[in-house]
Amino acid sequence: MLFSSCKAGDGKTLKRETLFSLKIGKMEDDLDLVEHYGVPYTEKTRIVMRNGLFYIGNGNSKKVMEFNGYGDILSLFYSAESNPGPILLDTDSGSDMVSSRKAYQYPFTDVGEIAVTGSGLLLVEERAQEYQISYDEELASSLNTIVLRFSEDGEVLDYLGQEGVGGTPFPYVERIFVVDNDTIWIASRGPNRWVLFSFDNHGALKSRSDILPQEIPMPDGEGYAEPAVKGVFPDYTAPLLYVMVDYYRSEGDKGGIDFDQSAICIFNTETESWDSRIVLPAKRVAEQGGGFLEDDSFVTIYEALGVDRNGNLYFMAPESGDDFELMIMGRDGSVVDRSTILLEDDQIIYRDFYLSPEGILTALLAKAFGVDIVWWRSDRITEEE
Repeated sequence: MLFSSCKAGDGKTLKRETLFSLKIGKMEDDLDLVEHYGVPYTEKTRIVMRNGLFYIGNGNSKKVMEFNGYGDILSLFYSAESNPGPILLDTDSGSDMVSSRKAYQYPFTDVGEIAVTGSGLLLVEERAQEYQISYDEELASSLNTIVLRFSEDGEVLDYLGQEGVGGTPFPYVERIFVVDNDTIWIASRGPNRWVLFSFDNHGALKSRSDILPQEIPMPDGEGYAEPAVKGVFPDYTAPLLYVMVDYYRSEGDKGGIDFDQSAICIFNTETESWDSRIVLPAKRVAEQGGGFLEDDSFVTIYEALGVDRNGNLYFMAPESGDDFELMIMGRDGSVVDRSTILLEDDQIIYRDFYLSPEGILTALLAKAFGVDIVWWRSDRITEEE
């Protein structure tokens, strides 16, 4: 069943399905999300789905796990210094025993973003070695990140840098994407710009696009501050980048600035020019507890989840309580669908979302005593349209 119920006033609630759950801990199929010695949790934990399999990178434990849809661990890439020896998986690469469940050691120091290609290569963000790290004056950033490429057999093939295989480390990596033809996109950023690098399936550099806030298209009118870039993601088939932007405007005599609007600005990487700007509809939410005649509503800001293979754009915004709106827009700016999804947001201590090429929304939802891997079959919405 696609929709579990109807909500008064705002249509349908998209059913959430829990696929499997994980424990919080240090075993090979656990997630380490514990704060250590009072240090705030800052390491990345990421989820990716590819061909019905789920890959989870856990920065705290310096490992990447692969699961099937039932929660059985299939493979593990791990730092032996940060993890106990695996029990469920075969660690002997020279063993005569035939096993499809393997554990591979690698001396990770800082596991971050992950992605998987159609051919089965695992991509893992890792900190560069000290001798490789430098500072880029133009980007105003430390160049300290590389992207490792692992084969399905656990072999480290090489690493990607700015120029391709073995290149200069990247500035801070925000996300890794794999689009059609196994083209790899690495979205990195510094204080003054975002930089998007694309590579072919052999690791050769295809393009570099610098997104500078001062060059982003602006709304009509005066009083706008420099736009805030919240994210950038590539199209699966077209040479386009979708840049999620929030615009803020001064209040005039009152001083200060207020949020004005969000938009997707589309950048063409072939012509190196801006194609169009899609303004997101304003969403005003009534705050609970207000008086009958009081206007306690507020404008909520959308979070961009990504784009599917058909060019549909997905956004999420809080409504009230555990309700969040999932909005799907076409590349032309038309609203394809609005649905409600449920999150126990006050119970969740960490979350990460992944939108598949087909349009399936997957999430890792961590609570105090466990982690749920869930999905919403949002792909079926666009199939019905």
